[in-house]
Amino acid sequence: MKELVDGLAGALGPTLVSVLLYGSKASGEFREGHSNINLFILLADASTKTLTTMRPFIKAWIDEGHVMPVFMPQSELALYADSLPIEFLDMQDHHRVIFGADPLQGLVVGNVHLRAQCVMELSIKLLKLRQALVMVGADSKKLRTILLSFLPGILTLYRAGLRLEAAVGSKSKMDATKEFAGRAGIEVVSLERLWEFHARRQSDNLEMLAQDMVNGLEHALVYLQRK
Repeated sequence: MKELVDGLAGALGPTLVSVLLYGSKASGEFREGHSNINLFILLADASTKTLTTMRPFIKAWIDEGHVMPVFMPQSELALYADSLPIEFLDMQDHHRVIFGADPLQGLVVGNVHLRAQCVMELSIKLLKLRQALVMVGADSKKLRTILLSFLPGILTLYRAGLRLEAAVGSKSKMDATKEFAGRAGIEVVSLERLWEFHARRQSDNLEMLAQDMVNGLEHALVYLQRK
């Protein structure tokens, strides 16, 4: 990370405004081998010249096995905060400044579009999960992999759903999910087992866990659409 930030700072100069660490690494929920290191890069501009200058440093970061950082020009920050309230509210709750000033301090992220984003992304998640379950068939190893891959995103959306009714603050994904699940009438035991990596092909009914995950998404959508 230091090599990436130092390289960008040296190459971009004042065009590099801020670099933030966000996600599980900032929230304390990072799991080695399962979680990503998420970086948010704020730029003075996102011109083709700037992007070309960034390329070798970003490529080296990705070649090391990391995910693509999120980057945007400073002029679009408020626009994206309105368009992606889930992501920005989570970032405001859990982030660490690696370079520059904190662009999230004082940034207003309202709930106006939060419900719409929750419903849209839950709908997409449900569609994709059903598609994945069709393709995986009876292969228990692949089924477990699919369930674990969907889990973090679902917990993020459930935490976002809770924001519509209550303060989330420093609650972990699972704690927020439990509270939202209680309000929406969602069974959370299966999600807890997956979250704690207790689901095993030999001892757990993975098809039942998958059905519980689908049922939860269905209930969450109905619950939020009634709000």
